[in-house]
Amino acid sequence: MFAVFSARTLIRQAILDNDFLQKLEDSQLREIVDCMYPVTFQKDSIIIKEGDVGSILYVLQGASSQLVVYGDETARVAYKQHLVDRA
Repeated sequence: MFAVFSARTLIRQAILDNDFLQKLEDSQLREIVDCMYPVTFQKDSIIIKEGDVGSILYVLQGASSQLVVYGDETARVAYKQHLVDRA
């Protein structure tokens, strides 16, 4: 139960920290949080590829990632929590 509460709290806070999504009404925010769930990726997994079509929203916690464009690493990011979308 605690892990579910922590995940929901993390997701809610990440959404509220996002300039675009923080404008959602409480009911919309609750609906999004209710639909999200924890997923674990293996090291070096590709989460999103350039050109992917989709409507998936990720909250990354305690992770680091790299941004690769046309095969070249353009950025490496480490963060406590971060919101990433695939839309």
